[in-house]
Amino acid sequence: MKTASFLAVLCALSVGQARAAQQFLIISDIHFNPLADPALAAQLMAAAPSQWEGIFSADARSPAPKYGDDSSWALLSTLVTGMQSIQPRPRVIILTGDVLPHKFQDKFSAITHQSDTAAFRSFAQKTFTFIGLELQKASAGVPLIYTLGNNDEECGDYALQPNGPFLEDTQETAQTLAQVNAGVMAQWVSLGSYVAANPLAPHHRIIALNSNFWSSRYHDSCGPDADPGQAEMNWLADQLKDAAARGDKVWLAYHIPPGIDGHSSSRAGKTVPFWKATYAEAFNKLLDQYRKTIEMNLAGHTHLDDIRLVKSEHAETLVIINPGVSPNVGQNPAYRLVTVDAKARPIDITTYYLPKLDALKWEQEYSLRSAYGLKKVDAASYQKIYQSIVGSDQWKRYYSVSRPAAVSNDKSYQRSLYCATGNSAPEAFQKCVDQSSSLP
Repeated sequence: MKTASFLAVLCALSVGQARAAQQFLIISDIHFNPLADPALAAQLMAAAPSQWEGIFSADARSPAPKYGDDSSWALLSTLVTGMQSIQPRPRVIILTGDVLPHKFQDKFSAITHQSDTAAFRSFAQKTFTFIGLELQKASAGVPLIYTLGNNDEECGDYALQPNGPFLEDTQETAQTLAQVNAGVMAQWVSLGSYVAANPLAPHHRIIALNSNFWSSRYHDSCGPDADPGQAEMNWLADQLKDAAARGDKVWLAYHIPPGIDGHSSSRAGKTVPFWKATYAEAFNKLLDQYRKTIEMNLAGHTHLDDIRLVKSEHAETLVIINPGVSPNVGQNPAYRLVTVDAKARPIDITTYYLPKLDALKWEQEYSLRSAYGLKKVDAASYQKIYQSIVGSDQWKRYYSVSRPAAVSNDKSYQRSLYCATGNSAPEAFQKCVDQSSSLP
């Protein structure tokens, strides 16, 4: 009996350790440009997405990625193989938006000499489907939760049309990637959002949230000029209410983060929030009301390695801003591997990056535990190190994904980034900027 009991304990410990070692991947801002080699345009337009890989692979002139450009085929393909080699079997992959390239319609028109809306719609749908096919290789059969970015639309930047053609065209691919049924995707065409079970823990959900509707730059330029932001907020409130009533925990995944755009604020000489004030306030109230339900916030958009500490009345929330794959803003491409405990609470984040674009070899950049000594990935842990770390040389290096040339050395610019990280409210941000002249 003693031997049996001892073996049972060992077995239990083994199971607990296995569960504690669960991992998932985060990717953001791929911005894949299928027209990086303009000579392939006609072939791609005539072919099905399942044939695109063969076309790209046969292209001897396939361009290597460059800083300031979006992702080429060379970068997308090495992303897939890199993710497979780092973690061939993640429990889930979360993609925080922007798979299509910047100014996609302009690129398409300039290269194909076509201004036909239907032609571009078809090409945009093919591009989205092709990226989905490639990412399925990296997912190894696990769910991939995709959230909409501000460039993921055929109408233009920050112009996603609710009930529009892009949402209609992408529903099937998004549903296939997430491995959910049609009922789960009921709100996709109208809001671009859905809820999926989190495979990392029971009674746990991932809400794929479309935060583009809350952006201060959003405009429904191809539709009836509606403002769907309130409908999106109401939907989120309903989802959180239901999760709380059932005792479920929630991760929120979205593209544009809340808080202040430190880069734009510095350039404009005034405070520039990411979201409209009405929606920022409503979101903060939900973070406060459901602080025991929401366990993690994941965003993208800036392409840089950053966070936001969002303060509400009774809580402080950590928003993790994930660096981008596309080197469009001059940073090194990156993606992340997250380790969680048995209850799906993150305990470490490891960032992998391309230190040389011409080599296309992914390497480990850093992990939170080794770099900052964090034992938990939460707001309280970040708040303890905020003043000593943010603004330091170490933070600047990781912020730029180890490419300092991507971030200006101007002192006022650095202060703006520092203050945006820890001050999500406009008044608090401006006060920090005014009082932080001694900071790096």
